[in-house]
Amino acid sequence: MDIINFSKELEHIIPKNLDAERSMIYCLLADHNIIDKISNQLSENLFYYDGHKKIFNAIMELKKSDGQVDVVSVNDILERRNECNKETLGYLVSLVCYLPSSINYETYLNILNRDMKLRGILNVCFSTIESVRIATSVDKIMHELVKKVNELIKIEEDSTLSHVKLLSVKFINKMQEIMLNKSSNIGLKTEYPILDKTTNGLQRGDLIVLAARPSVGKTSYALNLISNIVNKEGSAENNEYDKSVIAFFSLEMSANQILERIYSNISKISMNDIKSANISKEKIPDIWNVHSLLYYSVFYIDDSAIQTPLTIKEKCQKLKFEHDTIDLVIIDYLQLMTLGDGKNVSSMNKTQVVGEISRSLKVLAKELDCPVVVLSQMSRNIETRNEGSKKSTPKLSDLRDSGSIEQDADIVLFLSREDESNKNESIQNMILSIAKHRQGELKDIEYIWNGQKATFSEKTY
Repeated sequence: MDIINFSKELEHIIPKNLDAERSMIYCLLADHNIIDKISNQLSENLFYYDGHKKIFNAIMELKKSDGQVDVVSVNDILERRNECNKETLGYLVSLVCYLPSSINYETYLNILNRDMKLRGILNVCFSTIESVRIATSVDKIMHELVKKVNELIKIEEDSTLSHVKLLSVKFINKMQEIMLNKSSNIGLKTEYPILDKTTNGLQRGDLIVLAARPSVGKTSYALNLISNIVNKEGSAENNEYDKSVIAFFSLEMSANQILERIYSNISKISMNDIKSANISKEKIPDIWNVHSLLYYSVFYIDDSAIQTPLTIKEKCQKLKFEHDTIDLVIIDYLQLMTLGDGKNVSSMNKTQVVGEISRSLKVLAKELDCPVVVLSQMSRNIETRNEGSKKSTPKLSDLRDSGSIEQDADIVLFLSREDESNKNESIQNMILSIAKHRQGELKDIEYIWNGQKATFSEKTY
């Protein structure tokens, strides 16, 4: 992120601490081991004062070249860079005499980190004010603001090496939290009991691949998940903050087609009657009930025919910024996405492109900290392998175009018919196979498919 130069009139509001900066420089000069301890946390942006930035860079150059770090060698580098004056050496000596001990270096580092982050926030505020002043497009300003805020968040969340003792403390605390509250470890519930019990809900950060041959019902199954969640969470009586923030990206179906299925799912009115508006008087309240559920939900649909990992990321980040969270992203479907991020796609084959997209979606799930369900086609190998057989049993190798999908996914779900010879029947037995589950068991779950209402119901025994 570009750093703006604050005017002298604003000097008094800029977060900075001269004493903490001096103390940190002293610590780096006085105790060479400190640099090794906190090297991954050090940056010139920690310092507000330009002279301190130059001194810091000189110290780091010496450390990088295994040179002796002291006031003379630091001053020598500054002289060679024409970044000092006749008072610089005296100032360096005064820093060395500034404190009796470097034991408090962590305190100074925390102060500098705090002020650096606050300056970053201030920078975003002032640059946005300037953009508003010369604005020609509100959407562009909103896009840039979300982008800058997410850059700040990413800087804050960037991982570093952590000693296992710290990780173990967090792990124990998490275990104690789960012991006291069993629901604290449950992900987003799909309201399919067997699926929820097997997966413990859709977990944050997971990439979940739902794969099937064309016309088997993967889109309908994904929309059933959304219908279940929206229906369970209720309408106006529940606060918006108690509801799941869901984004559905459809590269194949229009928003109207998606709503037809959801209205049919929840109201239990046939798709044909929904499409033709052939609704009996006694069923009209059911239609209005679905409208109320959707109206007060936090469910978004994007039916843009062209999507890239980057466009989906930007839209989801904006959504997360608006609602403070995002609970589920569903993409229908992977093979229709394009890469479109400046890479030389012309030199890549389809397998490489799909592999890049798959990896980007896994990163997206981690960055958004939410489950990302991506629908995927299966290769035609399954048809020839199971030719003449009533049952079509999928394998991980059937994922179309790339083995990277299998590698990147935390969970792979295969949807198939129990009996392929009955594929034209309105009521069918379906199998959802959990073929890969990074954190749990593999399982086949049986469903009943109602084609008229596009609904999947788990079989109960």
